[in-house]
Amino acid sequence: MKRYLWIMVILALAGAVIGYRELSSGIRKKPQARTGVTREIPVKLAPVTRGPIAYVLSTSGDVLPLMQVDVVSRVSGYVERIHFEIGDRVAVGQVVAAVDPKELRHRVEEDEAALKVAEATLREKETQLLHTEKQVERARLLRQKDFISSQELDEAETRAQTARAQKELAQAQLAQKGASLAQSRYQLALTRVVAPFSGVVIRRLVDPGAYVSSSTPILTLAVPDPLKVVVNIPEKDVNLARVGMSAKLEVDAFAGRVFDGRIARLNSALDPTSRTLMAEIHVPNGQLLLKPGMFARVALVLGEQKDSLLVPAEAVVEEDGKDFLYTVADGKAVRRGVSRGWSQNSLVAIGKGIEEGEKIVVAGQQRLKPGMKVRVLEEKGSQ
Repeated sequence: MKRYLWIMVILALAGAVIGYRELSSGIRKKPQARTGVTREIPVKLAPVTRGPIAYVLSTSGDVLPLMQVDVVSRVSGYVERIHFEIGDRVAVGQVVAAVDPKELRHRVEEDEAALKVAEATLREKETQLLHTEKQVERARLLRQKDFISSQELDEAETRAQTARAQKELAQAQLAQKGASLAQSRYQLALTRVVAPFSGVVIRRLVDPGAYVSSSTPILTLAVPDPLKVVVNIPEKDVNLARVGMSAKLEVDAFAGRVFDGRIARLNSALDPTSRTLMAEIHVPNGQLLLKPGMFARVALVLGEQKDSLLVPAEAVVEEDGKDFLYTVADGKAVRRGVSRGWSQNSLVAIGKGIEEGEKIVVAGQQRLKPGMKVRVLEEKGSQ
């Protein structure tokens, strides 16, 4: 009986070992069976379209007056009057301030008196010269008749030469006094400070009674319309930039509003530090909405193509520095090498490698490899 019991125990243990091995083998085989199932990648498709596209350089810059200058007095003195306040419009040549003219007016009066004295002196010397010249003529006649000696003739000619020199000196003194008077009159005129161009007063820097010199700013004048924005164009885009090209500007003060401008000037050389070319954009500002000092975001249109093959930007996949698109053929992914062009508003122009109307993968392409099975979902843009 005991022998039979031991045989049953041994058979039970053997069955348990065999069952464990079979179970372990089955567990290991199940993943192998699953890996044999081909996985499909869900994707969405969209057609290649044709249309216009522009190459837009996005940059920024400060809004600045077209012209701005500190108006200074060209003579020293005390400010007598200032005729304008901040925000006032000023016309070119209009008097904006006046420096006390009393000292310069007194100088003009002195120079006018000195000029009159010089004129009288010249008239006197001219009279003397005329008299001595007549004496020389008379002496020559007398010497021909031997009524006077050669020495007396020489003395008459010497007096005439002296009178002529005195007249020339008086003429020079008269010219000097005239120049002095002209200079003092010019200095007097400069006590009236005039606007060098038409604009708006944006700063007033002194008050009446202040002493100013030729380097002291009195007020700042700026041209508010048009304004300008200076931007830098990268070296790679320099060959595209031309005077007259359009630009779009946006500022935070007028969210959603676009201001139009154009390239008015281009520098003739690149900045050696930044390798950029300075461009000056002029922006009409007839309503005076834009203010100097605002920060502007600038979209500079450097080129336009009226007829290009267009695909969504997200459809283009870059690998190892090359660009690809995916299409679907017989339920499998097909990779197509393409030539990428300009980008605008989430669209990319394709130069070659695809045709108009072809369906390309626009969602799920990042998970694809050539030959993978795909499952096409509802096409992008379909109803």
